[in-house]
Amino acid sequence: MNITLSLIIPVYKVEAYIEACLDSVLQQLPDWAEVIIVDDGSPDGAIGIAEEMLCRYPQHKRRVSILRQENQGLSQARNNGIDHAEGNYIGFLDSDDVLLEGYFSILGRLLADNPLADIVAFNAQRFSTFNNGKIQPDGTMAIVPGNAAPQQRDEHMALLADSFNRSMWYAWARIYRKTLFDEARFPAGRNFEDIQLIPQLYLKAERIVVCDTPLVGYRANPNGITRAPKRRDLDDLDYALDGADSGRRQGLGHGLYSILYVTTLKARLLVGLDFFGPRDALRETRELKRRYSGLRGEERKMLSRKNRLFYRSPLAYYLMARLYNLRG
Repeated sequence: MNITLSLIIPVYKVEAYIEACLDSVLQQLPDWAEVIIVDDGSPDGAIGIAEEMLCRYPQHKRRVSILRQENQGLSQARNNGIDHAEGNYIGFLDSDDVLLEGYFSILGRLLADNPLADIVAFNAQRFSTFNNGKIQPDGTMAIVPGNAAPQQRDEHMALLADSFNRSMWYAWARIYRKTLFDEARFPAGRNFEDIQLIPQLYLKAERIVVCDTPLVGYRANPNGITRAPKRRDLDDLDYALDGADSGRRQGLGHGLYSILYVTTLKARLLVGLDFFGPRDALRETRELKRRYSGLRGEERKMLSRKNRLFYRSPLAYYLMARLYNLRG
């Protein structure tokens, strides 16, 4: 069985969402793709529902597998799936999200037209309600800048700089050539795992294709990390910040680590706002800026306007973001 794409779906406490998730996958699953469901020791009935779903689609029995592990977290569940993947490409789907119609057919065409692509990135549709098998969209998540032809690394710095400035490192918003994961895995036991791995895969990629069509429905989670953060979430962002600064100081990534450092610091502020409140979050952000050496002029030039404003004055950025949210 020749597999082009392995889609990895970690499952943990998603009893209310897993049926919609798997239905969106199985009703369009082609014969060149496989699905790897990873049971991360889920204590609810999610896996039982998944097994029932597979019985509804017996034609896919040979191309859907369920891996079981003790609860080790999202990163290790994804890593387990990667270890068992047979496809030339790997994709991810969170089990409370859904695939939009055309996910496989559009990606199949893009891969056929661009056989040397290392990454194919795409947009997503945000939603909070799901009725009659359809999402009720709340807006498009502009993860990629627009359709672009694949380019070799030394020719696509603008695309990389745009991606790093957007800093929308959702693992599920791309598919990846499997060889990019050689000696690269999600950091086990940490949150914000996408920030710590996906930029590294972008730096390894020689050819990237982007598609501005939304292919995934992203369920807005009112109980997510950024809405109810814990101290360990801030610690994990500090860990990611140290890694970005280390790459910056070593001069790696053609200056892209400088962007990653600033956007990770910005994420640290935004999460800190919900943990500390504005005054203490801004104070910690200032202290973190002082801990690391300042950006040189050439590094600042790579920042987008919003990121340049944030780096110059986190307070001004916060006030403008708050005003924008109030108006929105």
